Amino acid sequence: MSFSLNRLHWPRRTTRTLLMTAALAAATAFATYLVRHEQPTRIGCPLTDEPTSSNTFTFLALTFKEFRPAGNQFSGTLTVEVAPNTDRMPPDAIQKWSANLKKVVLRINHYGGQSLTYQGGTDEPVALAFPPAWGSLMGKGAFTWNAETAAGPFFYPFDRYTLRLNPSLMEVSDTAVYPTVQIDSFQTDFANSNFIPHLHNIRTQYPNDPYEILLDRPLLLRSLAIIVSVLLVLWLFYLIRFAKPGEQAGQLVSLFVGVFSIRSSLLSGAPLFPSLIDFCALGIYLAAVLIVLVRWMLPDHTTTECPHCKSQIPLGAEFCAQCTQPIMAKPLPGG
Repeated sequence: MSFSLNRLHWPRRTTRTLLMTAALAAATAFATYLVRHEQPTRIGCPLTDEPTSSNTFTFLALTFKEFRPAGNQFSGTLTVEVAPNTDRMPPDAIQKWSANLKKVVLRINHYGGQSLTYQGGTDEPVALAFPPAWGSLMGKGAFTWNAETAAGPFFYPFDRYTLRLNPSLMEVSDTAVYPTVQIDSFQTDFANSNFIPHLHNIRTQYPNDPYEILLDRPLLLRSLAIIVSVLLVLWLFYLIRFAKPGEQAGQLVSLFVGVFSIRSSLLSGAPLFPSLIDFCALGIYLAAVLIVLVRWMLPDHTTTECPHCKSQIPLGAEFCAQCTQPIMAKPLPGG
């Protein structure tokens, strides 16, 4: 039985279609994986081992909203809820306790070795009151918290920071005494800050600091920055190898507009900050401008002018592609 290879010829158009379909499927699967496996932006932890031994239960929640890179400072709002422990406090004691507890101040410390460092807290005392039909005192206020730069690249979105979690809540009174209110539960929410928190127990390293919060940018955001940077590098190689000087000027303008449009999307909800896109785009854009200038000042002599229609044709062409007239070869010197 004869077998012809011509029957197994695979059309090039079909190959291109399959490759594009596979690339789209891989990109969709990768994006879906990143979105579904992104870690939560809200974390919580207990700060006391035996909360039932106290006269109150205190819940503290911080919502991070803004980040200032100049001082590594976070700011946001906090909610304080203090509930009486009815098993340890009789009704008359609860009334006296609620009448005395009017305002509290949050202070966030860090014990580096034997030294105490103030890292943040409430801007103003937080007023506490009984909400309608509620059995605990609640109050809301604003806070700031200074972070430490973690090891890693400085530029966005690969910047990382560390928060040492050692809060203390102090009661504001008319006397010079500021009693400490025990914090039983602590919760942080970074949904509006463009950060992903990672909680670590560091009691063995810092006995006075129970927890550490390591902050980095979402994996999807870092992946997008890398993909855009790779595409910029590929575009530069294309510009060097294939693009014509007349087309490059318009493409440079399109690149400038497109890159900074992508940059605005990547920096949505984040402050202006040195980013991977900034460094990569600036270097590639300057290189592309240099390539255009060199090709414009020192053009490649690979084309000539048609003597009939004056259009550009490749060197050595026997016929013009525009007017189809034959091109007479120039006579050799001395011929």
